[in-house]
Amino acid sequence: MQSNLTSIKITDHIFGILNKTPYMAFYARTRGWAFVLSWIHRITGLILVTYLWFHLITLSALSTPGDYDAKMVLFSSPLIVFFEWLLAIPMIFHAVNGGRLMLFEIYGFRDDTAMIRWLFVVSTAYVCLLAVFMLLGNQSVSPIFFWLTVFIIAVICGYAFLAKIWRLGHSGAFFIYASQSSSG
Repeated sequence: MQSNLTSIKITDHIFGILNKTPYMAFYARTRGWAFVLSWIHRITGLILVTYLWFHLITLSALSTPGDYDAKMVLFSSPLIVFFEWLLAIPMIFHAVNGGRLMLFEIYGFRDDTAMIRWLFVVSTAYVCLLAVFMLLGNQSVSPIFFWLTVFIIAVICGYAFLAKIWRLGHSGAFFIYASQSSSG
């Protein structure tokens, strides 16, 4: 019972901070938190696409080692490293909110306080772990291990997703409806 009261206090505190933001509070009051979350999800998606664009431009400099080294010197400055660390926040929000949307669309699970609690816990743990690894520096993993791990996780998640869709009896029209309802 005590942990439930603590989680309610954390949730109330987070909503209290968000309600003090003038635009967010106005739209949350007039259109609801779903409207606010959908726009934050879109904005974080644009931030991540912009980062990916810069990342690809940087990788395109690999053909000329001098240009690549110059860019790496710029990107290793403390300010840029801090912004890379800060990029974890929109990435986490976008990923967890996407997970929330999948849980809602596929399983019908809707417990916003639990999702906010998990978002807070996972985000805090990830940002702290990322800070530790960035401060340690030069952490490397073999590419085979990395891609094998990514492949195994993708297969497990894809299987769970498709098994649930198969059990629900959805056809391919489910995917078209889901993409149309999320875009509009």
